[in-house]
Amino acid sequence: MRFLSLLILVSILSWTGYWYYSSRELRADIDTFIENQSGVTNWNYKGVSITGYPYRLDTKINQLEISDTDSTWSIALNELAFLSLIYKDNHHIMAINAPIKIQTRHNGFGIDEGIIRTSLKASNERLVSEIVAESKLLRFSINRVRNLSLKESVAALRFDGSDSGHLYKSHFKFKELFKQAESPLRKNKKQNTISLINRFIFEGDLTLQGPIVSLNSTLDLKSITNINSQFQIGNTTVQINGNLSVSEENLINGKLIISVNEWKSLLNYIAEHNIIKLDKIKILRSGFILRELAKKPSDRFITAPLLINKNKMFLGPVLLGSLPSQL
Repeated sequence: MRFLSLLILVSILSWTGYWYYSSRELRADIDTFIENQSGVTNWNYKGVSITGYPYRLDTKINQLEISDTDSTWSIALNELAFLSLIYKDNHHIMAINAPIKIQTRHNGFGIDEGIIRTSLKASNERLVSEIVAESKLLRFSINRVRNLSLKESVAALRFDGSDSGHLYKSHFKFKELFKQAESPLRKNKKQNTISLINRFIFEGDLTLQGPIVSLNSTLDLKSITNINSQFQIGNTTVQINGNLSVSEENLINGKLIISVNEWKSLLNYIAEHNIIKLDKIKILRSGFILRELAKKPSDRFITAPLLINKNKMFLGPVLLGSLPSQL
């Protein structure tokens, strides 16, 4: 009996020592990682804590700020928390709590409310093999567009091979994107909800120049192929299929096929929200009328090609605009 008690005591003390050794190693790895990034990025934080004894390593980094040395972008997080099992160090669970601010020279993105939960798996070569992120509700803003909300969103990225570049299967979906606008007729400023996009689904194959080593890795995109997307705008269903590539000058080229079932409703929505100028909408309306006359009675959707040439987007002969050439 004494031998059994002694064995249990030794086991507890050994495991406790192993946990504290692992926590110190993790803290050293964090410091080493930040030091290795010093030539490329600047890292500042208020504090780091590691808990979770006896089976987990729960790490919290408070008030984390990351920026590149040229000050072209910056990220500010209120709290970054990640969890790993002490006996399974290739799988991490992370939680990023709002507020979150991302700033570049030309654009700003902020998450005012919500939590992003992320699962990250690493391969035997210590490369990221799978990322899954989800959130129940995110309230965010993009530049001057505020009061946007994303409901029940899930994003996933999975490594699928490296024959001609590093291929990742991607998936992104959300239930609803909506905007809250204050009613000018009420003194209590009750907010009305404006639904923008519903039941959004995107799938595609991303080919990168190099592998994803960490969440801090730069994604040098070569192409997005086998694009398959569908979503609702009002009572209109929109489907998008096609392929895109990125040139050495970081310009996007490719062809997408857009299919819509209620094109009149879609154009009315675009005109109502001033997304495209009215003279261009008139040309698009004429084109859709011709395509509707040419389609078979059994066809539910009308299709139109969206061509992208050096970031310029053409729907038929109409120049819709240009994609941003830089962040």
